[in-house]
Amino acid sequence: MEVRCLRCRRIAPGLPEPPFSGPLGVLIHERTCARCWRDWAGLIDKIMNEYRLSFANPQHVEAAFEQMRRFLQLPREVVAVG
Repeated sequence: MEVRCLRCRRIAPGLPEPPFSGPLGVLIHERTCARCWRDWAGLIDKIMNEYRLSFANPQHVEAAFEQMRRFLQLPREVVAVG
C-alpha cells in the first residue's frame, strides 16, 4: 500500500500493518511511509538513551510519544497515551 506521508510529503510504500492498536496506529499506518517509520525507529533508541528514559515510566512514555508526534508530524489531538 502506498501512502502520502505527513513527514516527507511523498507518496511512498507504507507499513505492512499498523504499529500500534487504536487510532494512533491507524493514522501512522495510513499517513507514514515505511522509510520515515524506520528513521523514527532508529531515532527513538537514541532519544531513550540520551535522556535516560524508560518505557516503564508513564511520563517517559508520554515524552517519547510527543517526540514521535513531532518527528512524524502527526496531529496533536490523535497522540494520546492511554
